[in-house]
Amino acid sequence: DNALELRNSLIGEVSGFGDQELSDKLKGALARYEDIKNAYRRRQEQIRREQEARREQARREAQARREQEQVVAVRGWIADFRRASQEARWSDCTLLKGRIERVIGSISDPSVREEYQGAVEYYNTCQDAQRTRQRQEAEQRERQERERQALARQEAERQVREAEQARRREVRNRYIVESLSGGGECFCLHYYYKTSHGAVSDGDQRTRNLVFAFKDKFHNKSIFEINRARSVFSDEVSTLLKKLYGDSIGDVWFCTAQASTPESADRRFKAFCEKVSAACGVNNGYELIEVTGTKLSASTEGGVRGDISNLSISSAVVGKKIVLFDDIITSGKSMSNLRSALLAKGASSVDCVAFGRTV
Repeated sequence: DNALELRNSLIGEVSGFGDQELSDKLKGALARYEDIKNAYRRRQEQIRREQEARREQARREAQARREQEQVVAVRGWIADFRRASQEARWSDCTLLKGRIERVIGSISDPSVREEYQGAVEYYNTCQDAQRTRQRQEAEQRERQERERQALARQEAERQVREAEQARRREVRNRYIVESLSGGGECFCLHYYYKTSHGAVSDGDQRTRNLVFAFKDKFHNKSIFEINRARSVFSDEVSTLLKKLYGDSIGDVWFCTAQASTPESADRRFKAFCEKVSAACGVNNGYELIEVTGTKLSASTEGGVRGDISNLSISSAVVGKKIVLFDDIITSGKSMSNLRSALLAKGASSVDCVAFGRTV
């Protein structure tokens, strides 16, 4: 600043000097001043640029250190991300993935992004593998559950069969069993002796009188005797059915072999079916077999033994377990034919029961 002020004052006074030599020296000094000043300015600019260069270098070095630290951190997170993927710690994977993606865009090293891309692919592979395992495990559990249920059903069915077989053995030991010509068997409560048989025991006479009263045909029985016979039939048949079917009795439909005319069928069996159903819990199947015409008696009217042409079977028997009842069987032909017809119509099973077996 002082040199500049002195220069300016000398420049103003140099014209007043009369001494040419002095004037030339002054001009030379001023020229050197300009050279020195210009050199100084160049040096200052150089120093400034050097300082800026050092600062830029320091900044780049600091940035490089920060990036290197980020690279180390991100690579650590990528390694953690891989381990979490391998161990199926999906919540940790989500946190690490978010952390990595927040900073990886500022990293210039392409190898880090390649490592991360590989880790993401591994993560997706692990997720796919786990989903596959879970699906396979779920399918295996379902198979095992189906197998368990199938075994349980088989065991339950086996127990039901054994219980049914035991009940049937008990019924066979307790009651009269008659084999039917068309297959199957009929469980009979009593032997029935015709009047032509001659003298019979008091018990057999009681059975005969009950049959006469139940049939209410040509025997002039009183209403009291008829109702009593039907009550005895109902009680004894209900007891047999409960022994035969046990807890599954609610799945069975109680039907009758009906009678020779619609009127006699209604009179003899309609209320009787209702009574048996109420007594033991069997389903009332009276409507499943309908008398549509008249059948002649084979023994007294010249009819054909085993004829069931006057009976119509409802399509509702399909899939049903039927117990077929008749008051008396002799040859068992009608019972056998009706049983076969029910099975042909679609009944799942047919058991036969009679109050008396003709001797």
